[in-house]
Amino acid sequence: MLTLSVRRFGPIEDATVDLKPLTLFVGPNNTGKSYLATLIYALVNALRLSLDHADDAVSPPGLVEAWLARGGGMLHNAPADVQDSLDKRLGAEAWQYGTVLGGELRRCFAAKLGEIVGLHGASDFGLEMRSSNALLAFARGRNDEELTLERCQWERSVRLSQDAVRARAVDRSGLPLATTLIAPFLAPLNRGVHFLPAGRSALLQAYRPLVTALVSREARLAGTIRDFMVALVNLTRSPSFLRPQALDEVALFIERRICAGQVDFEEGLGRVEAPEIVYGRDQLPIQRVSSTIAETAPIVLFLRHVVGENDALVVEEPEAHLHPDNQRLLAQALVKLVRRGLQVVVTTHSDYFVEQVSNFVRLGPLPDQRARLGYDADDYLDAGEVGAYLFRSPAPAGPSRVEALPVNSDEGISGDVFARVTEALYDETSTLVQAAADVRP
Repeated sequence: MLTLSVRRFGPIEDATVDLKPLTLFVGPNNTGKSYLATLIYALVNALRLSLDHADDAVSPPGLVEAWLARGGGMLHNAPADVQDSLDKRLGAEAWQYGTVLGGELRRCFAAKLGEIVGLHGASDFGLEMRSSNALLAFARGRNDEELTLERCQWERSVRLSQDAVRARAVDRSGLPLATTLIAPFLAPLNRGVHFLPAGRSALLQAYRPLVTALVSREARLAGTIRDFMVALVNLTRSPSFLRPQALDEVALFIERRICAGQVDFEEGLGRVEAPEIVYGRDQLPIQRVSSTIAETAPIVLFLRHVVGENDALVVEEPEAHLHPDNQRLLAQALVKLVRRGLQVVVTTHSDYFVEQVSNFVRLGPLPDQRARLGYDADDYLDAGEVGAYLFRSPAPAGPSRVEALPVNSDEGISGDVFARVTEALYDETSTLVQAAADVRP
């Protein structure tokens, strides 16, 4: 598990969240839910980029590779010179990761770093990542457009081997000549990640113009939206044996229970060689279907053609344009993804969605009730698999704070997530009913 703490980030004054198999961000508009979800996306992407494009000059081969070639072992049992070399190289890789992360944040938000972290005039931005094996802390650099590494600590009771680290160069026999070492220490981030932004139906309504702009490089889009569109443009039909069958089962569940028809694509149609997303027996273009289909079609396509096993999936406002019945079904689909090994992060404004997730937590210790209520055997969540966080601002238009909501198998997700709104609506209704009774002859 990874614990993420931020200070003075976007509209967020401070927040500490544990990334669980299912992490929910709830709360009013403009309180930073999308900011934090985008940060998580950037953190995972930055590690992948850092591993794929590591600079050999940062960590040259030597003592560490020789030690790994002899079998490696527990870090605290390594010779002193190997431990010293590991410390220096891990520090260099952490510094490089921070540099890549700064660039990824600028790309994802399509903004300068100073514009992302200084919404309320704050300059003391801080970011801390803590896993079971490492702690990394970053702050704004001197030029305000870079992140600087403030602190890094590594757990010594970690077993390192050639299989655990990332080989960047090998000799003729296939043995590593150079490696990147940071991946085992940040294992919760060492996975693929995909972002399904809010407003998916609107993006698909403008699908063709956006594709044209992407191809011509005319569009200045946030990286999350650009990545979403590029994934759709690059849809290909991989052989079935290359795709996770478990994810296809969830895609089929969404098609049958929510879409009531097949979501598909035809490759290379139109003036721009990009797939045409279609729906149903008549192969209707996505621009001519209901907003419910347009919202959920990308989820189906991502699960069937993009997302890999054990990847992370960030879904903004899964309830958008869905009837409450379908909101409950989509919550069930996301629970199925958790059961199949995905890490899911959700931003939501829906009390139906949150309450349905709560019920799946309540079903955790009650296996006999699942079939009775019409669910499959794997439609449940353990309380420890769920993190729920409430974003709210004490003052109008002021910075927001994030608090963890209790999660347990008796009450599910507890706390006054929507209580204030429900009570205000009830009080208003009571007032109006009483007023109507008073004027009635």
